[in-house]
Amino acid sequence: MTTAREQIHVSREWLDLAKRLPARGRVLVVGASDSGKTTLCRWLMSKLPMEARPALADADTGQSQVGPPGCVGWRFAGTHDFGFFFAGDTTAATCPVATLAATFRAVTAAEAAGATVVLVDTSGYIGGRGGFDYKCAKVEVLAPAHVIVLGDSPEIKRLLAAWHNDDRVTIHRLSQSERLQQKTREQRTAWRTEKWAEQFAGADLRRISLQGKAISGLPTAAELRARSLSFSDLQGLLVGFHDRQRRGVCLGLLHSLDLRGQELLVRAPAQAEEAAGLAFGLLRVAADGQELGRIV
Repeated sequence: MTTAREQIHVSREWLDLAKRLPARGRVLVVGASDSGKTTLCRWLMSKLPMEARPALADADTGQSQVGPPGCVGWRFAGTHDFGFFFAGDTTAATCPVATLAATFRAVTAAEAAGATVVLVDTSGYIGGRGGFDYKCAKVEVLAPAHVIVLGDSPEIKRLLAAWHNDDRVTIHRLSQSERLQQKTREQRTAWRTEKWAEQFAGADLRRISLQGKAISGLPTAAELRARSLSFSDLQGLLVGFHDRQRRGVCLGLLHSLDLRGQELLVRAPAQAEEAAGLAFGLLRVAADGQELGRIV
């Protein structure tokens, strides 16, 4: 991860790009993991005109710099306040529809709040048919005016071929920085463990009534049996609490579920009790931040 104290190496490509970007519209940044997307987004956010109220939507749910993991967060340039939308996992590979929906909601929320240009930082999920379809769907759903593409891998070339001669979008191709350090799986997991621990520090076990709340993502008994699981195996499952507009209120960790009594016992902050609805994710997490695996 890049910190505020680290010096960003700015190439001529980046300087030229900053001159060409608009002060209005949606800008999507695409590239493999560790290609420099987040660093580029942070630098561009400082170069876009402040009168345009630029906003960043961070759709890299595994290494998000805005909001908690497993969510798509957004914020205005120069602020620390953020909003977020629950996706349910730290990779779009397991929940592409939920992650795409959360990204769309984050972008439109930023625009509704007054942003005229929204920069969308995406994950490195570009491999295989799944990654290809997901990135193509993101362009179709978000309809960005500009797409910034980093790198020249076979996966990137495949995406560029799909977007070739598409008059709806302007493609900007950038080289992948050679100064970036590749992060190991262990480093990524350790970073998320710290973020999860911060998220649930001080959260208490609470009984939450399900009556009158919007509920999504809960697997059926048949779906669990197909995976050799039962409802008792869902302990630690990530739960996203939201308001009536699906805006994130807080996250929780499932302790137990009483379907007959229409309530759940969950480790969460007090805001969970007033949420209009909740969505169950796919990832299980311990209170200390350790990831326990997925229910897929």
